[in-house]
Amino acid sequence: MKLLKLRNNLIVQALIVFIIFFIAYLSNLRYDYFKNLETHSPRRLMTSRDYVGNTFLPYLIIKKGTFNFADDLKVINKYIQGKPYYVIDVNGGYYGKYPVFTGVLAVPIYLIPVILKIPQLETMLDVYKILALGRIAASFYTALSVAILYMIIRKLWDKNNYGIFPFLFITAYALGTNVLSIASRGLWLHTSSILLISLGILLMVLSIKNPKYIPFLSLIAGLSVIARTTNIFFAATLFLYVLLHYRKYLITFILFTTPTVILYFLQNKLLYGDFFLEGYQLNDKIEFVTPLFDGLHGLLFSPGKGFLFTTPLMFIGIIYMIFFYILRLQKNDMDEKKRLMAYLGIVFLCGLLLNAKWRDWHGADRFGPALLTEFLPITALFSYDLFDKFIRRNKVLALSIFVIISLYSMYAHVNTVHFRKSRCSADHVWTFYCLTKPSKELLY
Repeated sequence: MKLLKLRNNLIVQALIVFIIFFIAYLSNLRYDYFKNLETHSPRRLMTSRDYVGNTFLPYLIIKKGTFNFADDLKVINKYIQGKPYYVIDVNGGYYGKYPVFTGVLAVPIYLIPVILKIPQLETMLDVYKILALGRIAASFYTALSVAILYMIIRKLWDKNNYGIFPFLFITAYALGTNVLSIASRGLWLHTSSILLISLGILLMVLSIKNPKYIPFLSLIAGLSVIARTTNIFFAATLFLYVLLHYRKYLITFILFTTPTVILYFLQNKLLYGDFFLEGYQLNDKIEFVTPLFDGLHGLLFSPGKGFLFTTPLMFIGIIYMIFFYILRLQKNDMDEKKRLMAYLGIVFLCGLLLNAKWRDWHGADRFGPALLTEFLPITALFSYDLFDKFIRRNKVLALSIFVIISLYSMYAHVNTVHFRKSRCSADHVWTFYCLTKPSKELLY
């Protein structure tokens, strides 16, 4: 009886989900590490220089108590060749171009290995050890976000017992989306953002029955913006949600968000010299110049970067999201679960429109709709809700369609991770090249 209760305990189930996917995300770490040592190239461990800053930042914090790369940039760039655009020069110091929250979050995972194994950052082996730690940290936090989404699904659809289906769905989500090919591969801003947004959604679910979680919800809202500025849509939607449905807690929400707002401005001042400037603004152009139709068309339908061909399980969720609003508005039918999903859908649609306008809507050489990675928990909930309804009407047909779509999605992202090293050139936005196995010489 005790074993049965333990098996049915949601926390235990979530822990098992976490362990399974943490191991899955690290399954090729050993191969990547030794292949990089053999080839003298960090290509497998460092799939993009975008996250070099946050990968080495924990080392700087632990060893030197600084955010300044000045003393170690030469060594890093010796073994990760190319223009170090990931840092910017501020009054003679070099600081990360991108928000530093992801790197700070990784400090606990780096702490013991850095103290024991990396006394100085001097050799290629030292650099590659830190790259491996970055993969471990990214895999840890991504697996944690997957476990949190599993808890959300079980709480929102707990009355519908479909046996193993929730786990099958979470497997397709974890291995058949940019959760695998982006978030788990390295310390992207997407990695911390998808964790915070997943946790925020869970707190929203818990707040339905117990508003005492709202202060924690407000903290997550603020931290999500610190992690990645475009998460402002998530924070603003949470504020609106509390304002309209939990008004008596509005002051509490504001008070608990205030420390993160102060932290955001202090971070900018200390690192970049201005309360209102981030590193990106100092070193790059912020341009939303892509025609909206072009960006939307690409993010939804292009073979290399669009949801339809790279992540069809989530594409179904997006289409269902649109019909969800049409049907709900017509019927004026909103229970607490539907109301929560309606707010979350707003977050995704705003993010989709913003990224469609961005000058690099395709995410440069990232695979799939990578710039929307942190919003995947939202599309996943809509996709699950659709299959929940479908299963009740025709279980065999629903599960058959789900399995076919999920296997294809997992093929696309596993192929990208193991054979294309998580990349897809912007030259192949409108070709199927990135969905195929590369020629032998590119495998290494």
